[in-house]
Amino acid sequence: MVGVERLVMQKLDRTLKNSLHQAKAKGRLRRERFGDLVYHRLADDSRPLTRGTVIFEDGTLIPGYPQIGRVMRLDKGLKEQFRGSFWAEEKVDGYNVRIFLLGERLLGVTRGGFLCPFTVDRLPDLIDRRIFSEHPELTLCAEIAGPENPYLVGSPPFIQEDIQLFVFDGQRKGELDYLSQTEKRQLIEHYHLPSVQNFGCFKAEDLSAIKQLMIRLNNEGREGLVFKEDIPGGKQSKYVTSEASLSDIEAMTRYLQDLPPEYFIGRILRLVMFLDEEGIGNTRELKTQLGAAFVEGVFKAIEQCQRENRVYHRFRCRLRNRSNGRQLLAHLGRGDGHLQIVEHRLEQEGEFYVLEFDKVFQRTTGLLGELLSGGVVYD
Repeated sequence: MVGVERLVMQKLDRTLKNSLHQAKAKGRLRRERFGDLVYHRLADDSRPLTRGTVIFEDGTLIPGYPQIGRVMRLDKGLKEQFRGSFWAEEKVDGYNVRIFLLGERLLGVTRGGFLCPFTVDRLPDLIDRRIFSEHPELTLCAEIAGPENPYLVGSPPFIQEDIQLFVFDGQRKGELDYLSQTEKRQLIEHYHLPSVQNFGCFKAEDLSAIKQLMIRLNNEGREGLVFKEDIPGGKQSKYVTSEASLSDIEAMTRYLQDLPPEYFIGRILRLVMFLDEEGIGNTRELKTQLGAAFVEGVFKAIEQCQRENRVYHRFRCRLRNRSNGRQLLAHLGRGDGHLQIVEHRLEQEGEFYVLEFDKVFQRTTGLLGELLSGGVVYD
């Protein structure tokens, strides 16, 4: 692992050096290749570095983006988590990327630490690379969302086609702390960067105003908020709307067997606790919506299995380069062994290549296929 050895020779904090040595010793550093580029990714946490950290052979270190804790009650959670002021930013439902310049190449790495062919292909459409030319030490943390992404079923209601990018944090290569809100906002404004919406600074005592904001976001079908202390190493917490939880359930119930029960239990719990705290009430309409989300999803899965002998979701995305489409399919094929990736088409349409592929949910397909053919289950 030449790249790791070079990195350790750099003037890094001793704690980071020890973290890398321990990760290497425990087999947590995985060698990856992206075209002609070789790098290592951290497959599991090695404190203080988190899963998804990437290390390149020139010694460049891009720290992983940490998991953010979730509060389930605003009235208790904000007081428990924050002693002083904090910022409230919109939480956008997409996939997490870190964007940076390596030599002359603008790259994007996913939360798991993979260089993503789709993200790298589309970055020139989504962000002005001038910020990296003038600040090559920067890494921008962003969410990519929209109906034409290759990872997630579902999309924010305010994006009708293709994808959009939303910057929410920034840091310097090889450093764990994030930019202050002031520095981040200055960069966003100066370079006209697309970003998540910032709703201002609050304290736990501002509960009424925060609840009103959450009700507004809920009514608009948006996902929720992320609360951030503006101090080095400051705490972060997230809180989602009931509409976001219901939307997730509606989108994924047809693939019921391929998801752990905790996926649905957690979202039902979040939904009901949000409604309870916001005083929205235990309405017949809500019960109907939640029940319909489950029943209609299973009906759709049964109909699809009867019609096509498989349960799948068809993804569509646009790329500038055909070879990146091929790389993306290979990348997706490395994932969960219970998911099968089947190419549908990769054809040029105007200035883009349009890739369509099916993600076949094999556990759900197998279960429904067995039941529909007269099989039995033991429970």
